[in-house]
Amino acid sequence: MLLVAKFVPGLSTVAPPLVGAMGLPVAAFVLLDGLGSLLWAGAAVGLGYAFAAQIDEVLAALEQAGALAMELLLSLLALYIAAKWWQRRRLLLALRMARISVDELNQAITDGRNPVVVDVRSEAARLLDTRVIPGALLADLNGVQRVLADVPPERELVIYCSCPNEVSAAKAAKLLMALGYRRVRPLLGGLDAWDAAGYALAWLPAAASETASDAAPRAPEPLSAGSVSRSAQ
Repeated sequence: MLLVAKFVPGLSTVAPPLVGAMGLPVAAFVLLDGLGSLLWAGAAVGLGYAFAAQIDEVLAALEQAGALAMELLLSLLALYIAAKWWQRRRLLLALRMARISVDELNQAITDGRNPVVVDVRSEAARLLDTRVIPGALLADLNGVQRVLADVPPERELVIYCSCPNEVSAAKAAKLLMALGYRRVRPLLGGLDAWDAAGYALAWLPAAASETASDAAPRAPEPLSAGSVSRSAQ
């Protein structure tokens, strides 16, 4: 992981704390991380060296094109900015969808409505934080459709994550709504809000969190009347 982390967007941020949590010795970490940095820098230098002639030709052509090349580059930049603005707008619209509070979720479970609760955190996040809401199905953004394949579209779904503003939960909810699920709501405040409210928690064994995306869906289990107090571990 450390050797290829810098080549994968986002993985370079997650890899160091993840391997630290797995107990990798300091010497091995320094060696592998150093080799990964060397590979990353060497790949960039190597590509530049291999295509030096072609790069010179492109620069010369751009210099000859002059104003036309500048206009083209500015047009591409404007298109890029417009695409990013549209993506941000769509994300903001997704984040404005109705949430369910932790108190409402706990009340729904206590009343026997038994909504299907789905944990859409990544496997890496579940390795670092093994807390889950009891009975929750384990999925991720890429596998949530498969995990819920046997759940009828009329069932009430509650999606939670542990990211700021429930971004992953909102994305998963939007995807499920596009697939025909209409009673889908992200959990306001996510897992941290549920924990802070003192409601029941379960903990994943390490092996279970590593294979969560391949596990078969589990039916949600209703919380007991004493769910307002933290379950003992």
